Amino acid sequence: MSDTDTAPAPGEDQRRRAPAHRAKPEDHTEPPCLADAAGDPS
Repeated sequence: MSDTDTAPAPGEDQRRRAPAHRAKPEDHTEPPCLADAAGDPS
């Protein structure tokens, strides 16, 4: 029951976690975040 409730799909679970983490750039101060800042004029 937990397997189906926690992970409906092996690809959907990872895709939902990827955007969720990227949605918080303030909490993410890693190199990937710097790449986004480099593209921004700010």
